[in-house]
Amino acid sequence: MNPVLDSPPLRSAALITLATLLLAAAAPVAAQGLVEYGIVPLPLPAGFHASAARGIADRGWEPLTVVGTVANSPCKASCWIRVSQQWTAHELPGLDPGDESWANAVSHVPGGDGEYTAVVGAAMSSQGTTYPMRWDNVSHMPWMMHALMTLNGGGGEARAIFHPDGVPVRTLACGWADEVPPVAAADGPTATATLRVPVIWETTAAGERVLRPEFGVGLEALANDIGSIGVNGFLAVGGGFDATSGAWWPQVWTSVDDGETWSNTPLPLPLSAVDGEAVDFDYDTDGVIRVAGWGRSTGDMMFPLMWELDTTFPAPQWIIHELPLQTGQEGGETCSVRKRPGRTTYSGIATQNGAAELAIWTNDTGMWVMHEPAGYLVDPQAGTPISPGGTDAAARIAATVLLPQPVGSGLAAPAAMDTMACLLVPTSLTAVEEPTRPRRFISVSASPNPFNPRVRIAYALPHDDRVVVSIHDATGARVARFDEEWVRADEERSVSWDGTRDGGDRVASGVYFVRVTTRLETATVKIVLIK
Repeated sequence: MNPVLDSPPLRSAALITLATLLLAAAAPVAAQGLVEYGIVPLPLPAGFHASAARGIADRGWEPLTVVGTVANSPCKASCWIRVSQQWTAHELPGLDPGDESWANAVSHVPGGDGEYTAVVGAAMSSQGTTYPMRWDNVSHMPWMMHALMTLNGGGGEARAIFHPDGVPVRTLACGWADEVPPVAAADGPTATATLRVPVIWETTAAGERVLRPEFGVGLEALANDIGSIGVNGFLAVGGGFDATSGAWWPQVWTSVDDGETWSNTPLPLPLSAVDGEAVDFDYDTDGVIRVAGWGRSTGDMMFPLMWELDTTFPAPQWIIHELPLQTGQEGGETCSVRKRPGRTTYSGIATQNGAAELAIWTNDTGMWVMHEPAGYLVDPQAGTPISPGGTDAAARIAATVLLPQPVGSGLAAPAAMDTMACLLVPTSLTAVEEPTRPRRFISVSASPNPFNPRVRIAYALPHDDRVVVSIHDATGARVARFDEEWVRADEERSVSWDGTRDGGDRVASGVYFVRVTTRLETATVKIVLIK
């Protein structure tokens, strides 16, 4: 089985601490109509007959990166990169020439020697074991493959990745690993079962380590998405299986100490659901965490869900929303979510008569509306989106599209030749136009420079956005981080750095770099500390 083209998705006090991180100011919003989408096909390398898209780099302009698979028995992990409106396809290296591999997610940041791209996914050996993988690339250099750490020799899969500091030197990825019990003593009991557990891989200049979020006794679990939710705050979402009840339960893991420790909170389910899973989340300009996922009824019908962490009550609590389906549809699930000024957009899958199609839900006026492909596509004849991947900050959706069969092909057309990786791009009614790079950029300055003992860092943004200001040493390691909040366009802001680390220790004389990072770009300025 092709695990990307054919298989469906794998099926308190912590809240109060989490709520203290959600302090971003809300931006003014305006109601908008449904955004229509055009289909942009991604090139298929020679020798391959099908492709699927699974993830997209959340950057907003070039270089734009999409990952997924290309298929030619077996399927291969692939990365598509667009520069100057030109797409190139890259087959990523695998464990062995005949092994399967697939890419799930991508993170893309500027590096010292060019654009740095990190892709995560998995590879399946000829023995049938799945291994978590990461692929790294710097502009104009060959792709490098790296097998992520596993637990006691078991398998695993990486499902999401991001750069918490906006620099290549540190990444956080999440997924699952099979925990293989240690070999028992000769006179002791023999353990045979493995346990699938959620894992977080952290890679820094010092190396790689595996973090083990706690998730409760008697559960197997996996993490589907991971990201920042404030200064030194991270969140991961996924699902856990309780072997006692036989239920798959949506889960949230949070860290408020820069990833050192993680706490677990099961998400609530509506009364109509017997189990469910969290698939993706977004933390954006209004400071509310939104989680996309699904629930399943006693009749084994899946239906789309979203959760919002509401901090306005006396105690923080998760609010559940069941997203609408249209008449005749048998079920559905949400797969990705992005909140932007004026719009909350979810993409997911709706099933009707046994066929799955990509659906889009929007909420512009307080009411959720579902849009089928015929309603949001400029040209429905270009193909039918059947499986969504990620959604980026410019509202583009990485998707797999079922291509229309040639006239006269009938039912005999080979099913393996009718899928193609595509990008769904917001468009006008008359043309498919992808967003271009903003005409203005972040401005940032530092004075005095060189400095001793203190430097003032001033910055202004060309657009309203959330911003992170951080200081890094010459190796790229972060030494200080100041704020993460909503900043309005052209509003001059400043922070002051006195040459100390976040923990209070003073740094040595030398060259440092200031990074001002928004959702769409990063600006860097070099500073010099002289003692």
